[in-house]
Amino acid sequence: MKDTTALIDDILAIDELLPSTQEDLEDFKRDLAENQLGKDDRDYIAALHERLVGGGGVPAPASNDDEEETPEEDTIEELEAKIEHLKQAIAERDEQIADLAQQLQATQSGAGESEPT
Repeated sequence: MKDTTALIDDILAIDELLPSTQEDLEDFKRDLAENQLGKDDRDYIAALHERLVGGGGVPAPASNDDEEETPEEDTIEELEAKIEHLKQAIAERDEQIADLAQQLQATQSGAGESEPT
């Protein structure tokens, strides 16, 4: 079996490698050079090598790292509906605030009248 450094180099030679995977492998390589790479990481590297280089399994679905970070764009109609929903929620909140302010004022006025002078 190849040593871990050679496995990492084989994987890094793959053109379609995701940037995040490439960064992880480079980190593993640094840890290996510092003799700080654990058994779990070595096992992961060997399994990844088998899957990607050795053809030992089903390849992972192709994806772009940016896809995970950028949410799907809403249509104009969806955005308008969200805006309307938020406007209604704000109006309801403002109405509740006004009702509570009136209750507080009434309570304070009533409390002031019942206090002995």
